[in-house]
Amino acid sequence: MNANLPLASLPTDQKDYVLNVYRYRNHLVGVIERTSLLQLFELAEFVKPANYIAWRFRLYWPSPLLNIDGMPATDKYLLKKLTAISTDFRIPIYGQYQAGSRNHYD
Repeated sequence: MNANLPLASLPTDQKDYVLNVYRYRNHLVGVIERTSLLQLFELAEFVKPANYIAWRFRLYWPSPLLNIDGMPATDKYLLKKLTAISTDFRIPIYGQYQAGSRNHYD
């Protein structure tokens, strides 16, 4: 599997945006991207998704979800979608409390 491809690509409540779920340091990070522009996985020749995520984390702070501008986001609806992907793939969400099956996004 290509490490630059998202594990999942999910619709958002905004028509021109998609939630792409990437693997970063063996955890999941969701990145909201515009469908009308090249997405991170399509820019792999120039920047890898993991490098972009690390750069955004250095600019702001680590977050399981990055908005369209690359800033940390707290959209509960999208975080629940990310939690479902985490459960399906059995990969933890970046920064999520890991003890038990506690879900912080309810």
